[in-house]
Amino acid sequence: GGTTSELSGGKFANGAITAAMQYVMNWQGGGESAQKGVTREWAEKELALMDAWLKENYEGFPDTNNFLIRINSPVDMALPPNINILEMNVNERIFQDQAFHEKLHVYIFNEIGSGTYFFSSNIGQIHAWINDTAPDLGRFYRGVTVRGEVMPDLKSYPRPQFNYFPED
Repeated sequence: GGTTSELSGGKFANGAITAAMQYVMNWQGGGESAQKGVTREWAEKELALMDAWLKENYEGFPDTNNFLIRINSPVDMALPPNINILEMNVNERIFQDQAFHEKLHVYIFNEIGSGTYFFSSNIGQIHAWINDTAPDLGRFYRGVTVRGEVMPDLKSYPRPQFNYFPED
């Protein structure tokens, strides 16, 4: 998506905006009736609860409280700069899943370094792992899992690779 576009001279932001909006619209349209968006007060409390849950279930998880509300942070990857999820009128479940997505970015940056992430040749694989793992964390956080389902292993992310020039 956006990384390939950027490497080939295109605009990363265009791909990021398209991907972010598609992500939100897909979740919003999942058969649920539209709900009023979350408030800043609710979001701040919820992010603190989510951080506590992550730290309780995943030893050493970095502090990411309030990260999503400050969405215009330059390290954000899920939504383009200057977009605040509180202004997008999303429901609580979408907010939680998006917050887990952002929290996983911080986790990956702490694990491998942001430079390693951005310059790895398999950034798409790592980001796909984040996309897949965030809603799984959300389901466990909300307690809506299938009997016997195992919590995501956060150490299972794809390791960075730097194969820019494949061998013949």
